[in-house]
Amino acid sequence: MAERKSTTITWKIKNFSFCWQKNEGELCGPTFVIEGLQNSKWTLLLFPRASRSKEEGSIACYLYHKKEDTETHEVEIDYELSALGCDGQPLETVSFPKCTMQGNDWSSPLLLRKKIVFIEKRDEFLPNDSLRIRCRIRQVNQENINTERYFATTRIEVEKFSLLGVLIGRIDDLKSHEKIYSVEFISSSGTPLILLNFKIDEEGQFYAKIKQANPELMKFCKCKLNFTDKRGKKIAYGQDEFLFPHDTIPLYHGAPVWIFPLTFTEQKYTRKSNLSRMIDNLKLHCEISYSAGIVTEKMKKVDYSINTFQNGCCFKEKRQEYLPTLKDDLISLMTNADNRDIKLRTENKTFPAHSIILSARSLFFRNELNHKSKRKTIYINDLDNETLYQMLVFLYTDTIENLEPKSAVKLYIASERFGIPSLKYICSCFLQNNLDTSICCNVLQAADQYQDNDLKKAALRYILEHADEVIGSDMWQDLKYFTELTEEVLYLKSIKS
Repeated sequence: MAERKSTTITWKIKNFSFCWQKNEGELCGPTFVIEGLQNSKWTLLLFPRASRSKEEGSIACYLYHKKEDTETHEVEIDYELSALGCDGQPLETVSFPKCTMQGNDWSSPLLLRKKIVFIEKRDEFLPNDSLRIRCRIRQVNQENINTERYFATTRIEVEKFSLLGVLIGRIDDLKSHEKIYSVEFISSSGTPLILLNFKIDEEGQFYAKIKQANPELMKFCKCKLNFTDKRGKKIAYGQDEFLFPHDTIPLYHGAPVWIFPLTFTEQKYTRKSNLSRMIDNLKLHCEISYSAGIVTEKMKKVDYSINTFQNGCCFKEKRQEYLPTLKDDLISLMTNADNRDIKLRTENKTFPAHSIILSARSLFFRNELNHKSKRKTIYINDLDNETLYQMLVFLYTDTIENLEPKSAVKLYIASERFGIPSLKYICSCFLQNNLDTSICCNVLQAADQYQDNDLKKAALRYILEHADEVIGSDMWQDLKYFTELTEEVLYLKSIKS
């Protein structure tokens, strides 16, 4: 029996954790048209912070049937909503058979528990901070619907900046008996973003207090703070995220202020007699990431339906926006269950694959899967699911999409271990041009270990140019185990100065 025709839309939301919508605020996906259903228009609506009684604590996704005119068009459909993992397989799915919908109707929701998505299974649901939702629609008892695919992407634009400074110029608030230190953040355009205060109350508790300078500029914000002494030793730290003005406290003149506590690394730092002397001249390293509420989106349609058999087979001209490429076919081969004869197993996930492709592309797999081997499963416990999936995509397609600095470091290390020189070269070139303070020490260590002179030079150059931010940071503390490298950095720094 032939498979029923369906319309499928896969919606990818990048930087999902920066969604600023609160309560009943929705994120609206691009609109798609189903010609076989009277050219009806549909969209997916996602509520990042659903607040209805049965949805509280969940992310809710709905299929919405748009109404374009005064006429009422009823359609009977089967539909399915799924959240996809990094391998394209469903992690959560709900199916609803024989549902009648007309204009302005909402479907029943797909509910995802936020605790599972953001904490317990974050690597599976949010690889590279991207959530993927798939909707499949089939018409009941109707043959005029064609098989159609839509791929939609919504990107929440995120701005990032960091600050390195010293806490000086203490102001004593005599009324509240608090000691206050102030730092102002300015955007690249010169517009004030936030005012960051640090206070010590009369009980010795250390707090960060954030006030938004422009209510229209910043919607959702993540803040990470580290305090070190002159020797680079971490004294206090804190991190949190907040939604303006939902997570803030309205204070004087209605100005929203967000307050969160900071933690000292050792109990001795909490003694009141030590606080004033210790806090003065602490070095502050602050990282701020925020969404300004700006969303960009794009949509493409994949359709393989045939228009006529005159003069052979041809595609509908109006549906030639996208035709399958070799890469598309290889991705389909990778995700298709047919003929996959080997399994790669991480700590919590299995990735079926084709041994012939693995052997052709990787020296490690060539040795593991020689003609005498009868192994059916290879355990790879030192790679996370997303890194292994990206490596498999490269082995099948020779391409990498959406490469980011942190994932590039993981792939660079994996490429050396698994004997994939072309992947190592791509990651090395990418890292040379995309270094930042969070990865430069790891890159230096890996480049030195794998004798990658070009990448090592780039990492050394970056560390020396950003020495005040890097030396003394958490990453630097980890690098201290590699004594020769730290001595080389400090020697070059002394020559430069």
